[in-house]
Amino acid sequence: MNNKKGIVKITVLLFKEIVKQKKWLLLPVWILLLTIALALIITGSAYLIPAIYIAF
Repeated sequence: MNNKKGIVKITVLLFKEIVKQKKWLLLPVWILLLTIALALIITGSAYLIPAIYIAF
């Protein structure tokens, strides 16, 4: 449970830095990375990794 709080804190910190420094072009990249990470966490295995290679 503590690990999830740390991940949320890091995500919020990164978002605040993007807003503060006005680096709006980084936002789609972070959204894509978070989506891929979430998909890997939800599936719980590495079976999704070959599909990610095909997508890119």
